[in-house]
Amino acid sequence: MTHRKTSIKVSVLISAYNAAEYIEESLQSVLDQTYSNIEILIMDDGSSDETLYKVQQFSDSRISCFTQENAGKPSAINYLIGVAQGEYLMIHDADDVSKSNRVACLLDGFDANPTVGLILSSYSLILDGQEVAPKPRAKGIQECCQDIASYKMPGHDATMIVQAEFAKKMMFAPEIIVSHGHDFIVKVGELTDIVVLSDVLYEYRIHTDSLTSRRYQEKLNELLIIVNSAKIRRSERTITVEELLAARTQEFGNKGYNLLGHFCESAFLLVQQHRRLEAIKVAILAATRVRETPLYLKPLAYALLPKFVGRLGKNYFGEG
Repeated sequence: MTHRKTSIKVSVLISAYNAAEYIEESLQSVLDQTYSNIEILIMDDGSSDETLYKVQQFSDSRISCFTQENAGKPSAINYLIGVAQGEYLMIHDADDVSKSNRVACLLDGFDANPTVGLILSSYSLILDGQEVAPKPRAKGIQECCQDIASYKMPGHDATMIVQAEFAKKMMFAPEIIVSHGHDFIVKVGELTDIVVLSDVLYEYRIHTDSLTSRRYQEKLNELLIIVNSAKIRRSERTITVEELLAARTQEFGNKGYNLLGHFCESAFLLVQQHRRLEAIKVAILAATRVRETPLYLKPLAYALLPKFVGRLGKNYFGEG
């Protein structure tokens, strides 16, 4: 499907903090969209490097740049939501890359799903400067509803596009610094349908500090806030951190699980889509991290075993 309604404006929201190393590539990927009716709103969140200077070197009239003292990404995005003129608001992180057809495909997703107010897409990783491990995974409305009911994100928050009316109603919680996207998606998902597209439209950059124990603890603390806030909205009993850990053993039992889980699911999904060679490449890359944990050999099993065995193993281990 090709989206023809070029009268629809999409606002692309970018919060940038000390992103000078990546901002040019990242911003250029937005400018190169096949769907051109966009405005690009950038908030420099008190950067101390050359982020602002590099943004100002772009002369495209679709770019508007704002500055604030460092207040965090949720505050920056909230300001941009307030000034956005688009009917749809698309998030784009300052160090990530959007595929050139990202906006067009997401708009087509709204055409195909008229009850939906927020769409997520599939994505790949940028690891050590290279795009790796695509994870093409579609989810329909019902499966996304089940995720929201369980306080989970149906997909990766950085890939989202949302109807402006829902964004302006919900906004981002300034006190949730690391997992603000998770909180936002759960809140919006309580108001409208969500789908996840199988198209890999986004490249998400992995940084070493995102895998540290400190980051792990921040995410755990914030997830407890997100879950209990939702429980209060739903008139349910709140839970303790011990109960949260018991319910999310797989996610928080291993501090590197998010990356490991991504490699496992990437290999599994690629095999299911008859892309075994790509799956093997993903598994070989994962195996280079085996010094961290032998579990990084698991993607090899998904890549090499027959499809039906892989499905049984995935169901048994509960991954993805």
